[in-house]
Amino acid sequence: MKLGRPQKAPSLRENLWRWFLSIRSSVKGRMPAPVLHNMARVIRAQYIVSCAVLCLPCQVPQITTKWVHDFRKEYRISLRRPNKRWKVPRPVFMQRLRICWCNIIRFKYWLFLLGHTIERMENFDQKPFHYNESGSKDCRTLAFKGGQVELKELHSATRARWTACTYATSDEALAAAGPALEMMFKVKSGVLAIVEEAFKKHRDSGSFGDLPNVSVTTYESASYDTQDVYQFLQRHLEPWRPGRRWRILVADIYIAHQDVRVRTF
Repeated sequence: MKLGRPQKAPSLRENLWRWFLSIRSSVKGRMPAPVLHNMARVIRAQYIVSCAVLCLPCQVPQITTKWVHDFRKEYRISLRRPNKRWKVPRPVFMQRLRICWCNIIRFKYWLFLLGHTIERMENFDQKPFHYNESGSKDCRTLAFKGGQVELKELHSATRARWTACTYATSDEALAAAGPALEMMFKVKSGVLAIVEEAFKKHRDSGSFGDLPNVSVTTYESASYDTQDVYQFLQRHLEPWRPGRRWRILVADIYIAHQDVRVRTF
């Protein structure tokens, strides 16, 4: 049982709660605290208009930060870090998988009718990373309850990015030997030769082990464009030669992957 002064316009809180339930279940994006504050003001204005139309006395609270805080506390609404994420709804994801699988089956059947067989399937893609990935994602840290949580880290490392271009294959021997891997670092132009020289020294010293298919490149944004993708394929795709069978190389819908020069290569 709640004690103290009765709340003004309790239906305002109830309507705000109903709105939050409906919007939270339908919108999976990020919802900042000011959204709740602004909607409370809108419902308050609608409440005043309804009372005026019905010629009823109107006593409404001021929508202050404290009022919103008390409302969130009563209905157990808090700011939380997302722990379950989707890029697209699951039905859309399953539909995309079906389209991809059907296209591969059609292509393999077309080659079969022409008398060819598929040797293996391969895939390549780029994935950005940060030198301090946990700092970039603002991950939480273990600490005692209450008080300050001190943190000492190199902030620039949470913004400095590098990109890995990975390569997957269904060929067991190639997978065991080490498929293609390229690392792109975000540096200013003109230093690629220096980076490659340092990379060569590590390779000659055996630091990379038996990884002959590892390469390195640089770009000012550490993001692959069409020219970078084209050069990666030139370095790591096995040239066509007599006796080599057909393969399927899968790539996602990325503007650099759809370039005519890349597709033709």
